[in-house]
Amino acid sequence: MLLGRPCGRCHPGRCVLILVLGLLCDAVGLVLLLLGIFATLNYWDFLVYTGALLLAFSLLFWVFWYTFNIKVPLEKLDLLLGHGQQRDACATCSDEPGADRHQHAAVPTQDVPRGPGPV
Repeated sequence: MLLGRPCGRCHPGRCVLILVLGLLCDAVGLVLLLLGIFATLNYWDFLVYTGALLLAFSLLFWVFWYTFNIKVPLEKLDLLLGHGQQRDACATCSDEPGADRHQHAAVPTQDVPRGPGPV
């Protein structure tokens, strides 16, 4: 089980290529880093630096994979409702050249008491 779901229903997300690149950089970077630390080779520093760089690149791939898998409903993005409501509220917009397209009609507001008035 992974976070309360059975493993048969888990999926890697929408960006499988980035996930595979992240996993590959993790595995190869860790192998090179450990080989450079524990093996008695003359070029150990190359292995340590290369492994560390691959691990750093894998963090970038993990951030990209997580970011591209965030699901936000269109209502939250205000893509569907925002434009239509703005069109309806815009009473003074004109298609004439030189007209100010960002001038909107004033929406009447209710007088809301903000606290105790004068006594």
